[in-house]
Amino acid sequence: MGKPQRIYSIDNHSASSSLVPCKMRQKLYYLQSNLHACAIKESDFMNILKEGVEQMFARVDELESVMHKLDGQMAEVEVDDRINCGNDVMDDELKMIYQNVIYLIKGMEENMERLERILQKCS
Repeated sequence: MGKPQRIYSIDNHSASSSLVPCKMRQKLYYLQSNLHACAIKESDFMNILKEGVEQMFARVDELESVMHKLDGQMAEVEVDDRINCGNDVMDDELKMIYQNVIYLIKGMEENMERLERILQKCS
């Protein structure tokens, strides 16, 4: 049996918790390859962009870890709910974490779109 997964609905598209980080990494690899091909003359600016991409990769790793923990915790709450009334406080906290994860995903997607626009201008 596979790990339980949440479906994240973000800006009219949905993805399971295992696909969100995967899609983000694919986009970052694409941006990273375009960044290396980009002919930006200002080396300091190029270094800042490269560092930003590396930081985004690290954040995707952190986000993936939180998402997997959240999936496990929410699955436990769902199992507990079938056994007894459940813990409303725990459920509310998990929902808040879930909403925060969605907010972070949106923020990362916006940052990747900004970087993509910058790279389009330099090519």
